[in-house]
Amino acid sequence: MADEYEYDDYGGAEGEDEGWNSDDDSDAELEDIANLELEFPLEDAQKAGKQEYLHKCTELGIVPIALFIAKMEVEHINLNHHGMGVKGAVSIAECLKVNDKIRSLNLGDNWLGDQGCAAMADVLSVNQTLTSLSLSSNRIGLPGAQALAHKMRTNGTLAELILRSNHLDDRAAIQLAASITSSTCLTRLDLSYNHFGEEAGKAFGEMLASNNSLLELSLRWNGLGKKGGSLLAEGLRRNYLLNRIDLSWNGLGDEGSHTVSDVLAENSALTHLDISHNRIHTDGALSLASGIENNKSLLELELGFNPMGMTHKKLEQQDLTGVEAIVRAIRLRESVAQVGLTEVHEGANVTRGRASRFDPANPAGHYILDISRAWDLFLAEKLWVRMRAHAGESWANLTLDSVKVSIHGEDGSITWQLPTKGVLEFDYVDWKLGLEISFRLELSKASDHRLASALLERASVTEGEACTLARLNDVPFVLQGGDTLPASGVLRLVYVVTRPIEQLGVAFELELSTPAERDMALELWKRELTTTHELWKNALYTPPDGGDAAPLDHHKDWHFPNVPDCGVLKLEYTALLSFKRQDRGIFFSSPMDEPKFARLAATLEIESLSDFERWSLIKMAGAVNYFTSRQAKVLVDAMSYRKGKLDAAVLLYARAIDPNAYGAAVLDSLGTDSDRQALIDVMHPPAEHITDGE
Repeated sequence: MADEYEYDDYGGAEGEDEGWNSDDDSDAELEDIANLELEFPLEDAQKAGKQEYLHKCTELGIVPIALFIAKMEVEHINLNHHGMGVKGAVSIAECLKVNDKIRSLNLGDNWLGDQGCAAMADVLSVNQTLTSLSLSSNRIGLPGAQALAHKMRTNGTLAELILRSNHLDDRAAIQLAASITSSTCLTRLDLSYNHFGEEAGKAFGEMLASNNSLLELSLRWNGLGKKGGSLLAEGLRRNYLLNRIDLSWNGLGDEGSHTVSDVLAENSALTHLDISHNRIHTDGALSLASGIENNKSLLELELGFNPMGMTHKKLEQQDLTGVEAIVRAIRLRESVAQVGLTEVHEGANVTRGRASRFDPANPAGHYILDISRAWDLFLAEKLWVRMRAHAGESWANLTLDSVKVSIHGEDGSITWQLPTKGVLEFDYVDWKLGLEISFRLELSKASDHRLASALLERASVTEGEACTLARLNDVPFVLQGGDTLPASGVLRLVYVVTRPIEQLGVAFELELSTPAERDMALELWKRELTTTHELWKNALYTPPDGGDAAPLDHHKDWHFPNVPDCGVLKLEYTALLSFKRQDRGIFFSSPMDEPKFARLAATLEIESLSDFERWSLIKMAGAVNYFTSRQAKVLVDAMSYRKGKLDAAVLLYARAIDPNAYGAAVLDSLGTDSDRQALIDVMHPPAEHITDGE
């Protein structure tokens, strides 16, 4: 097979990586790699393919991959991002032709191209142990797909093939589909993030109608369109084995959703369907609702980010009949355990937390529910019934239209009733999982040091509370009995509570005539200003003349950053616990709370503040919060001088939740072209030359 490739002449597209070159490596270094201590006896080296691999590397003039040599008898090997190029793939292929140990191999993002893919395809005709192969992100096009399709016809073991993020088009789809149609072993196929269109939809539809092995198929982020999606769905109607399919981001539209509805009504095998981000409007939603009502197998359904609450012909006209019909269908078909309906009314929004994707068996999370919406009302009712039926579960941090609400009466019983209108925001808490809050504490600051000491001590003596994931200067940290807390360094920790409380409090009593304690009061003030979930509670100020202690609202009664130089300040520094927010099963960080951000912005506008003081607050806020681009612009505009504006813009870019909108929001706040270019370079770094082996 070696004669099929002209290795010495291979260059690929200009600038492509060829893999590691051995010209700069000494013979001693190559010998060291060849003599690596393997995880299996040397007498088995031939069986594992070590000799074939090293021989081919020497022949092609590349450095062997030490990890691959050391793991040749391991069943699962991940060589993602190794930059091996075509020659590296050819060398590994020589090994795999005789290796009978490796069952799963990930070669993603290695610049294999079509020739590297062809080399791996040759393996499939002779290797009878490899069951999973990932060639994602490897610039594979039609020639590579043809090679794979040809060799897969004779393979009887490959169960999983991942070709996501390549250059596969309709012509490649026709080749692959024809080969997979007759496969009896392939069960999972990932073709997401390619360039498939209408003809691919037809080819894959015909494949699904005849294939008798495939269980899972992903075509996410292609361009099947209305016609291609319909043709694929026609084939799916005649498939009685496939149970998972991802067709998100394919532009199916209402026409495609009509055929999908027919699939739901007739197919009894499909359990997981994702058609989110497909431009499905009210008409398509009504059709899908009919399919859901008649389906008896579906367990998980993703419909999010489709404008189902809007008519197709008049986008400005709202029509919720489709959304309401889907909710009614889900009520009737209780077998659908997990549903994703993120922003199906008007558009996308990141703030709705677990309201976007609902799993009634695992409801814990943060919710923002508008009771006037059918889906949100359905969720609220489901969560309310479950909470009342399950001891150890509750709604925490509940607000109705931003007003704090308690669901319990004075005797502890639930007296509150679910409202018929308004916006509910709350954490659904399973106290076995608990609530949490993350802290970043600079131990050189007396206030943070006292907070850290109090939290660690409380966690050590209180049942149902713990400090987890503690790291001091990014190194795992544990305070042993008798040890003292270091006087400096940045301590990060997550405080977790698995008992029914919603906040933590640390008491402070500060004599303001003492400079050190006055500084501590100011640091606590700064900390409260720049964090979302921390605040002063029950603050009392006793004047120096011996008068009675009086309640203190420091934001109104004092003028930042001026703290009185006498008197006694008592307060409970309080941290509000919450559930770690999720969206579609992925943890994410929401932007800084708007009321807290507004207070920070107002503080930065105080004329007497210097740019240094403003920068200090922005750095503190940037260390523990995320921001929208709009919020970042407000902070950048608060800086008076050019350098301060640029420093703030660069700092906050890394904390923006919507980086694609950052330039449009912030660039105009910078005063010179050079500063704007400096920010652009941060947002879009100039392409660096890729050298061999990098």
